[in-house]
Formats: sequence, C-alpha cells, structure tokens
Amino acid sequence: MENIKATKIETSCIVHATEDLNMVKVALSNIFPSEMQEKVSFKQQKLEGHYGNPITILQAEINDIKLVESFLNNFSGALDDLRKRELSIEFKECLDDKGNLYIRLDKQAAFMNKLRLQQQDPIKIKIRIKKSKRLSKEQILDYYRRVGLFI
Repeated sequence: MENIKATKIETSCIVHATEDLNMVKVALSNIFPSEMQEKVSFKQQKLEGHYGNPITILQAEINDIKLVESFLNNFSGALDDLRKRELSIEFKECLDDKGNLYIRLDKQAAFMNKLRLQQQDPIKIKIRIKKSKRLSKEQILDYYRRVGLFI
C-alpha cells in the first residue's frame, strides 16, 4: 500500500472593498482548529480589481505535518455527512494531476463557525499530498476516506 500523506494546507480568499477585512480574517481562521488559530499567520496582498476597486488576497498555510494532520482531523470532524458525500461525488473535479485536492467554502458560513461548500466568492483550501509514485484517483480517494473527509 502506497504511503500517502497530506503535507501542506494552503488557504486563501478574496476580500472585496465592500467586506470588512477583520471579519474575513475571522472567517478564514475559523476553519483552523482553535489550538492552531494563534499559530496561523495571514499574508495580505493588495490588488486592484477590474473596475479599479481595491481587493485584498488573504492567505494562510500550514507546512508542519502534525499541524496538517490536526487540521484534517478537525476539518473532517466539522463536516457533516451531507458535505462529505458532496465532496466524494465532486472528487474528480476537485483533484489536479498532482493529487492536490481543492475545496471551496462559504465565507459567511465560516464566519459563523460552520462549514458549507460553495463555489462563488469562497475560501479556497488546497490540500497537498506527498507520494512516492503516481497514484490512481481511487487510491487518493481512499486516502481521503481514511482521514474522514469523504464517505
């Protein structure tokens, strides 16, 4: 059996000019386990939107394997069975050629400490995995089932 392990979590979201940056930071930090929230540092990148409006890209990442595992345990525990089933069904569309998984969450729900999948204006999560050879999507799917993200 191939040893598959998540090695990095990358999160990001766009903060529009009409949004409160601090509230979006709260939403983004709410997806992390409470014991990890103070350890996560946010990077901000200021950009200009299509119509000249200010936009901020807010990013945070985890590189420590133990923290990545803690994040996955917390995240999978916070997802209800309906969301896990949704992820399982959409799995192949959420996976890139390198085996990285992409999940999009509702910012407003995250602010309220709830996890809900959403495609528009989301909090984006990228889960990177380390593997020693090319794996089938079924092997990767099995890994995410073992860590509790999928049913």
